Amino acid sequence: MRSPLLTACTLVALAVPVHAGDITSVYTKLDFKQGCQMVKRVDEGESVSMLCQGYKDYPVHFAEGDLRQAADFICSSRRPEFHGQRGKLSGNPG
Repeated sequence: MRSPLLTACTLVALAVPVHAGDITSVYTKLDFKQGCQMVKRVDEGESVSMLCQGYKDYPVHFAEGDLRQAADFICSSRRPEFHGQRGKLSGNPG
């Protein structure tokens, strides 16, 4: 049989709220003319894949095709480096 004290302590421990950090949102504009580099373009179906300078040092992989768009931030281990205004990059974009 379980101890009532153990059960009470467990219930109290589970009832304590857990505090997370503040949640914030930021917005950034992608400059397709100056801050992006074309990675892949398919004329049939009009699809394009671009690597753009994003928020702070997080590049954005932007894809558009078949009237759909997607924007993905790239994690630090796969992050390419941008050089210059036209979005020249080095590293692994994929």
